[in-house]
Amino acid sequence: MYALALRGFSELSEAMERGMEQAAPNPRARLSATGKAYVAFALANPQLFRLMFFGKRPLQLPLPETPGHGPSANPLGLLHSCIEAALGPAASPLDVATAVASSWGLVHGLSHLLIEEAAGFLQPLALSDRLQITDRAIDQLAAGLSRQFSDL
Repeated sequence: MYALALRGFSELSEAMERGMEQAAPNPRARLSATGKAYVAFALANPQLFRLMFFGKRPLQLPLPETPGHGPSANPLGLLHSCIEAALGPAASPLDVATAVASSWGLVHGLSHLLIEEAAGFLQPLALSDRLQITDRAIDQLAAGLSRQFSDL
């Protein structure tokens, strides 16, 4: 199970990297793309997502380096890099950590709520509308983070 969860994190990282590659070449767009890729991965792989985060032996992030799974197999590292780029050099380590927590919490929470169909207020809506709401929430967070630090 551990090996399967580790492979899941590697696949999640790859999905996030693909999202960044397809995004507009600016930090805010890349940050949004990683969040949307995270949610899409969770929805496409709900059992694997559950195993990765809620299994009997969930992995802790950042992942330890293991043969065949270097630092690129670390979605937390990718998010951290995107946040640093979006916030810019004036952001303190505390600012970066706060933004990472906000971003990860949003996409992880949305993923979990959608997979478990636990967001009752979203259930009457069509799946396409639920996904649009998710995308908008991620875009709003990325825009807010960028705007907050553009004045520094």
